Amino acid sequence: LTGFTGTDWEWQEEFELLRQECPDSRITLSTFMRLVNDKSDNGCYASDEDLRKLVSSSRSPPERGSRRALLSTVFAALNRSGSGQLSAQELRPLADRTGFQGSESEWHEEFNLLRQDCSRGEIRWTDFERLVNDQSDNGCYATDQELRDLLDFLNRNSTPPGAVPVFRPPPGLHPP
Repeated sequence: LTGFTGTDWEWQEEFELLRQECPDSRITLSTFMRLVNDKSDNGCYASDEDLRKLVSSSRSPPERGSRRALLSTVFAALNRSGSGQLSAQELRPLADRTGFQGSESEWHEEFNLLRQDCSRGEIRWTDFERLVNDQSDNGCYATDQELRDLLDFLNRNSTPPGAVPVFRPPPGLHPP
């Protein structure tokens, strides 16, 4: 819409930079209005016609997106710190929704085991993608539906009244 031509991951990084400039790291309606009216490099200018097209296209039934796009969206939603790596606290909602039923200390033990197989001992995007697709005992497999349910949960539980949800799944990632 605004001419961004990067990858999904590059957009997530750009979005995090935009979000960090916002009060309370939330994109409220007033912040959104400021961004879409800002023609500078710091904004995301969109003409009235662009916004009409966006609203119009969001009314049509979405097509299913790829699993990789869904995973990318989930990673960004979980990575609330914007660090590019997931902490135990950030990954816990996924673990809870994929069957983990242990205590906080048991979760930290499990998280440390997951990190052992990751580059530099950190769960970054590529490690997350591998873990969530791994159906063995070494992974943290999640179905597409579990991932969509997690995004819905994160949106419901992280957005104060009056704010626009920060991590809304892109078009095509909801069931038809």
